Amino acid sequence: MPKGGGNHGAGAHQAQRRTVGDRSMNQPLVFRGVRAAARGTGLPRDFLYQAIREGRLRVVRSGRTALIPLAEIDRWLRAEAGRVP
Repeated sequence: MPKGGGNHGAGAHQAQRRTVGDRSMNQPLVFRGVRAAARGTGLPRDFLYQAIREGRLRVVRSGRTALIPLAEIDRWLRAEAGRVP
């Protein structure tokens, strides 16, 4: 491999590990679509759609696609946990 050629071998396109707070994760910082958010978090898709419809889970729209920041899901789940008796 030539010097300064960069890492173009197998595994060069693996997701980088991110740290949020004091925990490590391999999740994206923004989910592109409700289905991706459901897969990435393990939450039921209908649960996410309902929270979006009711305005409890905020999303950013890019055309018809809902962009959902992981930080927003975390905020929403903490708020939901506070509502449970």
